[in-house]
Amino acid sequence: SPAVVMIVNKDGISGTGIMIDRDGTILTSKHLITAGERYGIRFADNEIEWARTLALHPTLDLALLKLEIRHATTEIPIIASQTLLQTGDFVVAFGVLPSSPSFITHFGILSQMHQSLTVGNQNLS
Repeated sequence: SPAVVMIVNKDGISGTGIMIDRDGTILTSKHLITAGERYGIRFADNEIEWARTLALHPTLDLALLKLEIRHATTEIPIIASQTLLQTGDFVVAFGVLPSSPSFITHFGILSQMHQSLTVGNQNLS
């Protein structure tokens, strides 16, 4: 998906993010990001733009980055309600591996839904 981006820090590939608006906001995982750092954002067209940390959620593993300059081909994903998904549905996942300088695609079957996750003392469903 053109909305998936590669996040590169000073040590190399950090992980994956996704464009969530046309203004250059990127959603990613907090564990990939350090407050105040600047990151290279590589797009599917191999163009690279710079982004800075916009926000880090204090308890959830979520972070927002903001592009310093809007990317010319910025696309945002079509996000469907998870209520449309069912166990057994065919799914596609896009991302990058920290050991690989390229985008990857995984195909599979959705095996479970509505699972809980405990983070610290907080139960997420």
